[in-house]
Amino acid sequence: MFFTKVLGLFIQIYGLYIHVLCCRYTIIGKLDLMKPELEQISKEPHESFKFRLFDGEPGCMEDFWHIHPEYEIVYVHNGRGRKHIGTHISRYDDGVLLMLGPNIPHLPLSNEMYRNNYEVVIQFSEEFISDRLTVFPELRSLNELKRKCQSGLSFGSSTRKLVSGYIKPSGKLSPSEKFLMLIRLLVDLSKAEDVTPVGAYGVTSEKAQQDYFRVKEIFDWISSHYQEPIALDQLADTIGLTKNSLCRYFKKITGKTIVDYLNEYRIGVARDYLAQGNLNVNEVLYKCGFNDPSFFYKKFKQIQGCSPRQYQQQFTTGQNLRHQKSDHIRLAHPQPQGAHLRARADHSEGL
Repeated sequence: MFFTKVLGLFIQIYGLYIHVLCCRYTIIGKLDLMKPELEQISKEPHESFKFRLFDGEPGCMEDFWHIHPEYEIVYVHNGRGRKHIGTHISRYDDGVLLMLGPNIPHLPLSNEMYRNNYEVVIQFSEEFISDRLTVFPELRSLNELKRKCQSGLSFGSSTRKLVSGYIKPSGKLSPSEKFLMLIRLLVDLSKAEDVTPVGAYGVTSEKAQQDYFRVKEIFDWISSHYQEPIALDQLADTIGLTKNSLCRYFKKITGKTIVDYLNEYRIGVARDYLAQGNLNVNEVLYKCGFNDPSFFYKKFKQIQGCSPRQYQQQFTTGQNLRHQKSDHIRLAHPQPQGAHLRARADHSEGL
């Protein structure tokens, strides 16, 4: 009997030890997963910088938390998604233009597709900008740009519109043409007035890694529940904080309240539905988690600068013009008898 009790106690202690050990390695594993990986930027022998164009396709969509010693310029024409750069976490809408200094941990921009979207990524070394470019008196202004971008820079709509005219090559460019385009881009960025510091210093401490993992968990939870009435108590329980602690923590890390972020996220989803044109405004607002039409209209105009109906008309007008052009072509080139009926049936099956 005594031996049985001792054996039972030993099994309980051993089981507790295994549980603690598993928890320890699970936590360490999560933190190790968040440590930035060193990305190797490889160039061709005839290149002094890396130029990549993602045309009509998203860039990397995975959570690749990485770091590299090169400077980086990222231009997304009209996508939307999440920015996580060093200690900075936010969302961008309708495109983004960023310049990052060396060794800032960051994620890919998780670009969510828009019509006619493309993304340009340019990477170059310290040697390229310091030893080769700024030796020219005409390019000394790039030294100030280099200094400012050490914590990241975000450029506004005016600069994005300016560079959009040339940053996407119309055809295959020669290496010298790419080089001249980059010089022009850097000069335009150095003169930009609508520039905002990102404040994304490369903090890679264990505390920063824990913050990343926790905030990502909040983002993922909201993206899965935005159509439902959000209960902060439930979210707080999921994250493992009290409601008040959760609100303070989120505001400290992102600079905005959870409610503000949720409304911005819902409006972003609403824009996608409105652009598709398959649903009317009332259907869209309920589908995105709003229950009060007047609040939805007010919040949409506050964030987007126009009413939901005006926003949707921007897309339906273009679709109507295309349909009219298509009708004109059909009139100019009549189809065989019955072809229009078959086409209509095929179109109905595809909706």
